[in-house]
Amino acid sequence: MKRQIPREMSIFIILAALFAGFWALGYVAPKSATEAQDQKLRKTLNQITVPDIQGTTIDGKPFRLADYKGKPVLLNFWATWCGPCQMEIPDLIKLQQEFGPQGLTVVGLSEDTDAAPVTRFVQERKINYPILIAPDGVAQALQVQGLPTSYLIGRDGKIAYMTPGVFQGQSMRDVWAPEIQKVL
Repeated sequence: MKRQIPREMSIFIILAALFAGFWALGYVAPKSATEAQDQKLRKTLNQITVPDIQGTTIDGKPFRLADYKGKPVLLNFWATWCGPCQMEIPDLIKLQQEFGPQGLTVVGLSEDTDAAPVTRFVQERKINYPILIAPDGVAQALQVQGLPTSYLIGRDGKIAYMTPGVFQGQSMRDVWAPEIQKVL
């Protein structure tokens, strides 16, 4: 005589197996997927040519990215109307304060079309790094998909790291500091 598992027990076993499977996927897959995605991203970044960004900063000074050759630069694409962009400005100010003396320059490339609100924003927030309206074509050349997006350019002039968006549960400083230290 065969012994049958009660229906309720069968349902419990199936649900427990599904839960364990989802838990395992949620626990293990993101780490390996993130590592694979990071390697793919770094390979892609090496293929992007950084254009010589030129323009005038909000405070009227000429800016040319080529003048920073041999120095690390953190390019941040942002806009005054972008909430997440506004959230990361204090971290960018801190990164400039902390790593500026070691040679890093944070550069803000605003996607605003009018300089007046950018100028007010920079003055109100006491931004301590160069800000300019992003020249036409630069965001496309760097394949910017959304705001904010940041690129770390190493001393060799190549993109060493990039991040689209903001970090949930982490400060920008915590994410960027190890990457910046690699290129200093």
